[in-house]
Amino acid sequence: MSLTPKLGKRAICGWALTIIRTIRVQISESLQGEMKKTSVLLADRHPSLVEGLRNLLETLFDTVVMVSDEKSLIETLDRFDPDLVIVDLGMPVTRAQNVADLLNRYDPELKFIVLSTHEERKVMESCKSSGASGYILKRSSAGNLIKAVEAVQNGSTFFSIDSEIPE
Repeated sequence: MSLTPKLGKRAICGWALTIIRTIRVQISESLQGEMKKTSVLLADRHPSLVEGLRNLLETLFDTVVMVSDEKSLIETLDRFDPDLVIVDLGMPVTRAQNVADLLNRYDPELKFIVLSTHEERKVMESCKSSGASGYILKRSSAGNLIKAVEAVQNGSTFFSIDSEIPE
């Protein structure tokens, strides 16, 4: 027996959205007290590809702002002053060698986590020396991102690549 003819497509979409909202609330409530709610800036040159990441971050932070280019990144940093930046290493920049260098030049105290497709250890080390608080491969699980956020919010660092890439 199918529910589709009785409920219709609109009812099913509404039902699915209700379930998603319920899951978000449950995740948020379970993390309440474990993670301090803060603001985050998500910078990626492909915003449509990180929409799921944004949805996850919205369960962990009070405010999530997305940008997709260098100009918007700098303008948003100036106006928004986020507690954390999560940034795509592949974002093109003109004012520095890479986006990690740009962020370090902008504010050496800024906490940022780099998302990257680059599996080379030297790339991760370069980001680390540029002041990154974390480095995660884009192919990593969402769990690694949550661990990185928790570590950075607690004043530590998280470089998941250490266990994912051979020497």
